[in-house]
Amino acid sequence: MQTPNPAMPEHDLFATLAPRPKQAPLPNAGSLSLLKFLARECLRWLMMEEVVPASVSPETTSTKRRVFSNPPQKKRATTLVDDQPRDVKRANNWTGGRRPWTEEEKAALMDGLEKHGLDFDRIKAESGNRLGKRSAGALEEHLRRHHPDKLKGPKEPRCIAWTAKEDAALNSGTPKLGKDWEKTLETENEILGDRTVRAIGSRFHRMQKRRERERERERERKR
Repeated sequence: MQTPNPAMPEHDLFATLAPRPKQAPLPNAGSLSLLKFLARECLRWLMMEEVVPASVSPETTSTKRRVFSNPPQKKRATTLVDDQPRDVKRANNWTGGRRPWTEEEKAALMDGLEKHGLDFDRIKAESGNRLGKRSAGALEEHLRRHHPDKLKGPKEPRCIAWTAKEDAALNSGTPKLGKDWEKTLETENEILGDRTVRAIGSRFHRMQKRRERERERERERKR
């Protein structure tokens, strides 16, 4: 402890005896980087501050200040055609995105159906310019919407039952020609002329299976 000097005045004596305030430590490298970071953030926020243009009066602005990051887009001027705006005229002429069919196109489609059936690609190819830019899918869609009965096509003939005369001709021709159904159809063309090669072969195999079942039944009866 320091001893008071009697030659010193009273106020200097108390100043000497009073404890000295602690000095703040010098900032180290970490605190300096923190200060730089805070200063940089403050500058960034100042630059991003919302700006109200001078042309807008404070009375017209709301409590929250407007941000004009994107300039307002100008409205397109509507050109008047027949005293109607362009968008109104388009809305009145809108047909669901499809161009309406003309009478010539409908007639070309019906003529193609009579000649080529439901082969829309061939109808489109041979119609020339009568169908314009209509695709084969558009032709089918038009029929599905307005003529669905014509998409079914002609009804296939039902299977005609085999007669005993046809079965006899098939059985007589098989031992001679084997299972060559094309030759069988040629030799027995007068009787089997309405049948196809595939129908003759399937009929022969069904007849064989029927004979085998009859033989098995006879064997079971004899037992």
